[in-house]
Amino acid sequence: MSRAVSIRSQLKKYMHRFELPIKSCEGDAKRLRQCLVSGYWRHSAKWQPDGTYLSVHGNKIMHVHPTSVLFTRKPKSGWVLFHDVEETKQLQIRILTEIEPEWLLDYGYQYTLKY
Repeated sequence: MSRAVSIRSQLKKYMHRFELPIKSCEGDAKRLRQCLVSGYWRHSAKWQPDGTYLSVHGNKIMHVHPTSVLFTRKPKSGWVLFHDVEETKQLQIRILTEIEPEWLLDYGYQYTLKY
């Protein structure tokens, strides 16, 4: 938690230095998730009926890491962003955030959905 506080402080200093307005999400997780899509759109994946995910970038089959909250759950939208990939006998994704697929078009790179 102390690292998170330190990072927040650093970001705040940069905002002041570059004279950017400091705006809070004010508890609106949707806005935060949309922001994540703008930077991590290549780390998005679509849920498959067999419980795996198909990565948008590279069409790789990925499994949710057993320590993830989404290990036994399907996201309502069927789409997630992942932060970390661990390669064992299979590709496992960790640190998942549920997203809406249209956000890939709205906030991600100019990407065309194939699904």
